[in-house]
Amino acid sequence: MHRHGRIAGLRLSKFAPQTLEALGRALPGYAAFDNPVDVTAEVLVNAEVGYAALKATASDPNTDLVLVPIPVEYGKTSAMLADSMVRVQSEQSTPIVPVWMSDRTGEGHRKMIEGGLMPMRAVGNAVQAVKRFIEYGKWQAQFDHNWRPLGEIAPRRAKGDCAALSEAGGKALLARAGVTVPGGVVAPRPARRRRPSAMWPQKAPARP
Repeated sequence: MHRHGRIAGLRLSKFAPQTLEALGRALPGYAAFDNPVDVTAEVLVNAEVGYAALKATASDPNTDLVLVPIPVEYGKTSAMLADSMVRVQSEQSTPIVPVWMSDRTGEGHRKMIEGGLMPMRAVGNAVQAVKRFIEYGKWQAQFDHNWRPLGEIAPRRAKGDCAALSEAGGKALLARAGVTVPGGVVAPRPARRRRPSAMWPQKAPARP
């Protein structure tokens, strides 16, 4: 998972001291508290352990997203883990992304979807999806929310103030507006039609 993160340009967060303390209280002493967290097999028998560990990581001030790999379909245990994830997600704004890596889907997988989570099917796919999610967020932060498409704000023309254009006339109109359109030539001989130059796009004229 760490390798996939490096490829996508993501990095593991450094847990705050209070997060490490919360994980220390929730997990057995032999667990790995630092990121990535190893919750041990205790979560398979104790639902509160999984809930507390996930709540601590999702509450961490340095963490923007929590990725939860689930390598095997554990039956009732997977359903228990799903309940914990849905519960924490309802309490925390930090996105939780489960990665369901088993070919088998069961009650746990269904509970995640019904609870509003989006289980991914592979770590690589999940990391790429997270990367695009971050890129979209950056784009949205710079987007001018007052922008409206020209067709929405331009004054409406009168009903009869329209004209039918030929294909050539339509292309010429678009080209004058700066839109690149496919070029067209007359090919009197069949051999001429096979020349690549006949398929080159028509360049828009330079604007003053």
